[in-house]
Formats: sequence, C-alpha cells, structure tokens
Amino acid sequence: MNKHLTMQRLCGSYQYQPSSPADLRKIMSYDNALWAALSAPVRTLNGDPRFFSHLNASNSGSICVDEVKNAFRWLDEVLRSTDILAEEEAVIRLDEINPETEKGAQILKALNTLFHDELKNHVVTLDETRAAMTRLKSGFLKGDGIITESAVANTPAAGLFADITAVFGGNPNSAGVNGITQKILDDFLSEAQKYLEWASKNDSYAMLMPGVDMPSAYAVYRVIAPKIDQYFYFCQLLQLDAANALRFEEDPEALSPLDLGDKSAIIKMLQEAPLAQPNADGILRISKEINPYYRDDIFKLAAIFELDEFPIDKWHEIKTKFAPYEAYLGEKSGLSMEKLGTEKLKNIIADHTAIGLLRRLFADDSEIMDKLKLIDLVERLILYKQYYFRFIQSYISFFELFNPERLSMIQAGSLIMDGKHFDLCIRIDNIEAHKKISVQSNLFIIYMKATRKSGDNVQEQLIATAITAGSNMVFYRGKPGLLEGWDGNLWETVIIDILHGPICFWQSLTLPFLKMGNMISQKLEKLASAEAISNELTSSLQSVGKPATAKQGTMNNSMLILAGGVGFAAIFSGITYVFKQLSNMPGLHLTYYIMLIFICIMAPLIIYSLTKLYKRNLGMFLEAAGWAVNLRMKLDSIGGRFFSYYPAYPPKSRFIRIDTASVRLKKNSRISKGEWLMSIIAIILIITALLGGAYLYFYKILPASAQTAEVIETRSLQNQQQLPKENKK
Repeated sequence: MNKHLTMQRLCGSYQYQPSSPADLRKIMSYDNALWAALSAPVRTLNGDPRFFSHLNASNSGSICVDEVKNAFRWLDEVLRSTDILAEEEAVIRLDEINPETEKGAQILKALNTLFHDELKNHVVTLDETRAAMTRLKSGFLKGDGIITESAVANTPAAGLFADITAVFGGNPNSAGVNGITQKILDDFLSEAQKYLEWASKNDSYAMLMPGVDMPSAYAVYRVIAPKIDQYFYFCQLLQLDAANALRFEEDPEALSPLDLGDKSAIIKMLQEAPLAQPNADGILRISKEINPYYRDDIFKLAAIFELDEFPIDKWHEIKTKFAPYEAYLGEKSGLSMEKLGTEKLKNIIADHTAIGLLRRLFADDSEIMDKLKLIDLVERLILYKQYYFRFIQSYISFFELFNPERLSMIQAGSLIMDGKHFDLCIRIDNIEAHKKISVQSNLFIIYMKATRKSGDNVQEQLIATAITAGSNMVFYRGKPGLLEGWDGNLWETVIIDILHGPICFWQSLTLPFLKMGNMISQKLEKLASAEAISNELTSSLQSVGKPATAKQGTMNNSMLILAGGVGFAAIFSGITYVFKQLSNMPGLHLTYYIMLIFICIMAPLIIYSLTKLYKRNLGMFLEAAGWAVNLRMKLDSIGGRFFSYYPAYPPKSRFIRIDTASVRLKKNSRISKGEWLMSIIAIILIITALLGGAYLYFYKILPASAQTAEVIETRSLQNQQQLPKENKK
C-alpha cells in the first residue's frame, strides 16, 4: 500500500512531518520549494562538529539542500534500511550495512580489517572509532602527508631534512609542527639537479667574479641597478643638450608639498629622487653627493669591484657579469639553491640512503592515510546514524524546534532568568548585523555574552534569545543569567543589548500607556527636583534689580507669569465646565458616554496589539543569523508560550500558602503596633469613602437626575402640544 506523506500546518505554513526515515526517500524527490530551509550556517548548529564537517563536504560553512540530499543517497546505498536512522545511536552493526553495494562493501572491509577486537559483538561504537584514529596518529607519522623533524631524528635523513627546510621552509601539519611533503622533496631534488647542471656549464661563480659571494653581491646589485641606469640616462640627456640641466633644478617656490612629520612620505620622496646630480661626463663619482637613501648600497657595490667611480662602460661590464646569474634565477623561478653550495648539493644527490629513507617514510605515511580514510568512512556512517534524522527534522521542517522532549540542533540552549526558561536561543557572530535584519521579525530579542571557564580555557559566545511570552519589564543591559547549553554545559550570561518588540497581548496593549506614564513621570521628577527648584530660585534672585533687556518679540518674566496665569485659568475653567455638564447628565447616559470613550480609545490599541503579535516572524529571526528560511514562520501567542515558560514544580510537592517572610521576625526585633493601627485606620477610611460615595450616588444623584429627566420630558410634551395651536393661528 502506498503510504502518503503528512503535511502538517506549523507557524502558518504546511511543512513535511516525516513519521519515519523511510519518508525521506519521497521527500528527496519532491520540489525543494516545499522545504522549510534551503541552507543553514554550521556556526549556528549544535552537535558533533565532525558530523557537520562530513555533511558540509564543500567546506563552505553553510549546509545546502544538495549536501543534505547527497548524504541521504550515500546512506541509502550503504545501509540495508534507512529506518535505523530513527534510533539515533552512536553505534553501527555489521548486519546493518549492505554488502551488495560498492560503498557498503568498502565500509565492511574497513571494519573487518581495522577493528578486530571491537567486532566481538559485531558492533563498533563512535568512541572505538576515534580511539582507532588516535592510535594511528600516536606515532611520528600522522597520515597527513607531512614528515616532521621528529620522524627523521637520529637517522641518516636528518641532515637532508634540515637542508630541505633551510631552502623551502616546509609546511606545518595539523598540530602546527613544521615538516616537508612528498612534493617538496621532489622539487628540492629537481632544483638541486638543475643548479648543478647550470654550475657545470658556467664552471662555478668563481669563473664570473673570482672571490665574490655571488648571492650577497647580487642582492646589492638588484636594489641599486635601476637607479644607476636612471642616472646614466639623465647624463645622456645632458650630453644631448646642456639645457636639459634645468630639468634637474627645482624652483624653491614651486616645491611639491611634503609633510615633514610623515616619515613614510619623506622615504618615498628619497626613493623617487635621482641617485646623484647628473653630469655630461657620464661618470658616477661616489665621492660626490649621493642620495643618502642609496649611499650604503653604492659603497658596497664599489667595494666589491674596488672602484672609486662608475664610468658608463664599467657599469655595462658589471651588468654583463651579473647577467648569467640573473638568467639562472629566472630559470629556477626564484628558488635559492646556491646557499648550500655546489659540493654539498653533489653529496645530497649522491646520498641515496637518506633519500630512500625519506621516500619510505612517505610510503608508510600514505598507508596510514589510507587507513584513516577508511576509519573516516566508519565515523561518517556512525555520526549520520546518530544525528542525520534529527537534523533533517530541523531542516526540511521545523517540527523538531517544537519538540517538548528536547532542544533542537538549532537551539544553543535554554536561558534561565527570573525563574523562567527561554528556549529560543541561537548563536550569532555579530549583534549589530543580527539586529539590522531581525528588527523586521517584530520579536523582543535580548543579546547576551555567554562565558564558560574550563580550567585555564575560557570560552565565549554571543547568544540571541527571543522573549516570546511574559513581560519585558525585568530585562535590562547588564542583567546576569544562566544558559543551559545544548550539551548540558552551563554558561554564565549577561545581557549586552536589547531589541524591543511585542511579547504578549497585555504587554503590547499597555506599552503606549507605560511610555506615556514614564514621560510624564520624568517631567514631574524634573520639575519637582530640588536641584531644578534651586536653579530657578537662583536665576530669579540674580535677575532682581537688573534692567529689562528683553529683545523685540520676547516677553519678560512678568509677562510670562501673567500668560501662565491666564492659561491656567482657562484650563481650570474648561475642566469646571466639563464636570458641571457631567453632573447635570443622567447617570445612565453618563455610563454610556464613558463606555463609548473607552471603546474609542481601546479599540485601536487592541487592533494594533493583535496586529503586532500576528506579525511576529520566527523565520526572520533565523535569517538574521544566516539561515535561508523558505516557508512562512509566524509565531502566535500560543506558540510563544512554548519557548518562554515557568518550569513545573517537582511532583508531589507540598505548598504552604502563607508567605514565610510575612510571619517570621528576627529574635532582637520588636513589633510596632502603630504601623498596624495606621493600616487599619486607612482601610476603614477607604471603606467609609466608598460607602459614602455609593449613598450619594444612589440616594441623591440618581433621584435628582430622574427628576431632571422628568421635568425635561414634561416640557417637551408641552412644547409639542403648543405647536399645533400656533400653526392654526
């Protein structure tokens, strides 16, 4: 019978709800537009890092749809049945692997070859797999293709290893230890052979310049040669026409701007300046004024050739001597072999023992690498069995996010603060970048720094937590809390930023009134503060006796006081008129008007509050962290209470309703009877006022209102009776 897939409504959209891993085969063949997510950044996910490393084969840092599908195809080929993925166990059994496929047979071979002792129960665990990896990497060879110095210590290859690293530097392995690869060895031997061939053709450097250390001499020559060439070009300009000398004289009034405090600008000007003042003789005399930036190099080059000056023909001769060496450097692509010398290189090439030992070490390391690759396949299979089905329920759909039994792989943990749990926590990289996008989510978000110390190691991470139910009055920057991590570890947290938004209906409804109340409170505090009164009094006293200096269009203090008094009188008169009209209005009509005013004020606020809550977007909260959310993810009030809640009390707990703090006293304290007496008197006065108000309303105001209404009705009837008589006349 063909089983149908279940599409369950979640947060405003229909999403896949796989009942078993067998449903994944159909899901993989359907349209990608039905998936809840299209990519997920690895940095926000929780679980074994190696699982995500295997899953994110492209190493892009974000798990895409094609990688999720490729992983399922691989599992479908390796396993007899993908139903075992629902077990989420960190073990693999031999009978669970399909021996009829190439990949399945490969893993079985790896298990039978590398796990002799572990297969007594026909089961291999994740811990046993990693222990096997550790054993293979415990020696000098790590299976990473890099031979380090420790692998050749006290062997005939130690000297060859040192020579190779002296020339090429080497590559660091995963532990940061420097070593050489097979390619580096081959390149070194090849370059050494090329160098010896070149040296045999040129009969060594002594033939070119006897007694000269060619590498160091060429280093000086390479720096100074372009400037010497430039100098002789300038001399040729003077030989062509003496008037060109004016080109090398700069008008002091037209000097190019130079910041004398900028060292780099001064150095740049010296580098670009001529080597020396050119002359028509075409001779560079080092005894004359030389550009100080190049003076040392000129002296070094002159000392090599024992010259006091450089005629142009002598300079061409020097260039000719360096030309073969320069050509050699071009042929060998800048790799320096000359530092080892011809004789030493000949001995290295002839030392077949050292070369053979290095090659055997690379062969042994390659064998270890092959074994590690097989173990890596076993580890991949076990990790997929443990995490893949759990991950897929947070990727093709977000039902795992609403699993009451456990946190999903999306959630970084559960924040504990003010006696509540807040489970919608995710890891982020940058607070400002997250806020820039998540402001559109319409959620109340607190940003925290979580810290955990393990020995001398201090770990930190940034957490964004959405507050989806309750009140926002308890959150402020600097407030501490505790994060129960996804893996059970505890992290100390502190709030460092807040993004305000609606939390619940009541909070959203009262928010405008709270803002208005805070604004009024701040104004009253400012007006009533002692400092403000003191400043005003001081200002008034200082102004006494001074002549009026008010400009046109402004008022002095007297006019301000008069205007304020008139304004206050007008406001008080208006309020008096309103109360007078209300007192003459029948009680029932007054109630109707009050209810109408209340509805007119509250109806827009209620609609606004419901709209704000309806617009809360969980998908945008995830997208701000780098997710590509594909389906609508609206968060209603009921869904919000799933992530923000009070924990249940332990079962069979005994509750004592009386607050202990209200009945216990310190041994050396005494009860003040006056406090109780004042409280009782205040309660009696309030009850008396309420009863008096009720009496006045029911026995005075209502009868008077009824009598007034009767008089108004009688007069109305009389007017209606008189109208026909007047019409007749």
